[in-house]
Amino acid sequence: MFIDDVKEQYGQIPEDAEQLINDVIGKYSKKEVETLKNELFKTFTVFPETQKLAKFFDSHKPKVKVYYWCKCNDCGCEYDYKLPFCPSCEREGKHSSGYKVIKTDYEPAKKYVQLNKPWITPYNVNGHKDMNGECVFCKRVQKPQESFCYHFGDPDYHCKYMGCDESSCKCSNCCSFYMRLQRKENERMGA
Repeated sequence: MFIDDVKEQYGQIPEDAEQLINDVIGKYSKKEVETLKNELFKTFTVFPETQKLAKFFDSHKPKVKVYYWCKCNDCGCEYDYKLPFCPSCEREGKHSSGYKVIKTDYEPAKKYVQLNKPWITPYNVNGHKDMNGECVFCKRVQKPQESFCYHFGDPDYHCKYMGCDESSCKCSNCCSFYMRLQRKENERMGA
């Protein structure tokens, strides 16, 4: 723990400095805490005054992860910014007039729509030309926000061994198709 390492390095520290450290340290990732600790030890040979410590923390602010996504101007659907269209309007056969980009430092809500295939492809899982093969039109998916998998098409990820219930997975057919394609491509490339 950061505070214990600081006490080990500098000995006893003032209460107000300890409070400052406890208030600030939770904003950093584990990797950032380690870097911060090393930087603190390099910068100060003796424990700094609380004001200097506060300035040190200000100059070493944690990286804040920023999230972006789109919100359709017409239907209000919130979706992944990598999608070239509003999935809700597309399913309804409408043309979206545009979107607003939402930028926050917190993850989007559950209603946020991601699809495994953010590009438009005219081929379905059997390789036949068919616009209905696109994720947004998938007949199996009634709720497109539930059709996303971070391991989609990954030939090195084995769902059944990793605790994923394939029987309840709404994209298992598409996923296995793209997994086989990716495996063949890897073999072709000699990877």
